[in-house]
Amino acid sequence: MATLQRALIEACTRFADKTAVEEADGKMTYRQLYQSASSYADLLRRASVSNDEAVIIPVTNAAADIAKIFGAWLAGCVAVPVHPLTPEASLSSISARCRAQRTLLDLHVSSSLTTYPDRPIALTGAGLVIFTSGSSGEPKGVVLRHDRQYNKLLSSQQMMAFSEATRFYMPLQLTFIFGIWSVLLTLYAGGTVVSPGKFEPRTAAIDLLEKNITDAAFVPTMLRLMLAEAIARRSNARIITAGEFMDPALSQRVVDTMAAGVVSIYGLTETGAADFFRMPAQAQDLALGKTAQGVKIRIQSLGDDSDAGELQIYSPNGMVGYLDAPELTKAAYQDEYLKTGDLARRREDGEIEIVGRLKDLISRGAVKIAPAEIDTAVGAHPAVAAAVCVGIPDPLMGECIHVAVVPQQGASVTAEELKTWALEKLGRHKGPDEVHLFGELPQGRTGKSDRLAVREAILAKKS
Repeated sequence: MATLQRALIEACTRFADKTAVEEADGKMTYRQLYQSASSYADLLRRASVSNDEAVIIPVTNAAADIAKIFGAWLAGCVAVPVHPLTPEASLSSISARCRAQRTLLDLHVSSSLTTYPDRPIALTGAGLVIFTSGSSGEPKGVVLRHDRQYNKLLSSQQMMAFSEATRFYMPLQLTFIFGIWSVLLTLYAGGTVVSPGKFEPRTAAIDLLEKNITDAAFVPTMLRLMLAEAIARRSNARIITAGEFMDPALSQRVVDTMAAGVVSIYGLTETGAADFFRMPAQAQDLALGKTAQGVKIRIQSLGDDSDAGELQIYSPNGMVGYLDAPELTKAAYQDEYLKTGDLARRREDGEIEIVGRLKDLISRGAVKIAPAEIDTAVGAHPAVAAAVCVGIPDPLMGECIHVAVVPQQGASVTAEELKTWALEKLGRHKGPDEVHLFGELPQGRTGKSDRLAVREAILAKKS
């Protein structure tokens, strides 16, 4: 079976003395990447890991983090990347669901004394478990197999044509499939991953010019922030964007001011990323673009007179399923097609356009957030009687998180206190941007509170 570690071993052998990862404080050759990964693999073996055992790996986008994931694969383990600032309760939940007893850190392996039932059989042959928000509010563990992700690299390379000359700017976190895909594709081709560490808009705009970047991965929110810096000179970099819809007007601004072209990619964690590629020649088009090899799509009618329906995708390189959630996995598919939750239509010229979303997920700076999770967290405050979270359009972030709250009768609490409390519980990436106090929750046409009515009430309050 083709595996991701085999692909990286071959790259490290073939390009041994070439720079694999470049950071502010130094460079790591492919030979050094393999040596570092082997050291991490030895740490895991000394901790008596077994094949297909899940290992928690706190990551950002550093060279050492790439080596840790590679090392886990060399040891025969399944990598579960998490952000270093993941709240303790969330981390404990992820560990329990993966039956993970070990965390791979910089210098050692931390082992837990907690015992779990037998390891999920779904992890056999898996390389990654990536946790992503769902409409139920509880993050779902997407299980991705080695052989399928290897084949995804092959099909993506046909579209992107990376080479040894590729210098790929990578400010994304390795907890996201887009970030992992970007790194693996670059290394597979013998290119160099240029990691800036924490994303900073002005630095990123300057780096594109001064570091001979050929390709760069950004979500659209990052590009808006960079454009606000008004760096006058245009680089030769090709911008690759995913995670949220890339408006053609934004594409044009990027090309006019800072890049040679824009590739907009559509894909889901569940499909292993990168199913559609809108290449630079289509930058001013709303279409999703060309499908990757082996990908099939259909638009499932909603049973009304609209020409739009749900976009459904068949990918031979998609997930095994959601970890320990067979019913959720079954519900995610219709036949062999994944239900994306996105509304799409097929144009007369055969191209596919996204026209809306069926799901309630909030897309905040390309991070998908389940409102039900925010409802539950804010609603747990002792002074809160009810809470409903919605996404409100934002020119910078795409959407921001707003929460309508009804305080308990007689309770004394401010919106700012609730916002601070929620940020502590959820972390900055899921915490609300604004909290609004109401005497009662806004009601929809059915007489029940619903998100649409709450959203309209908040928009009216802000206008």
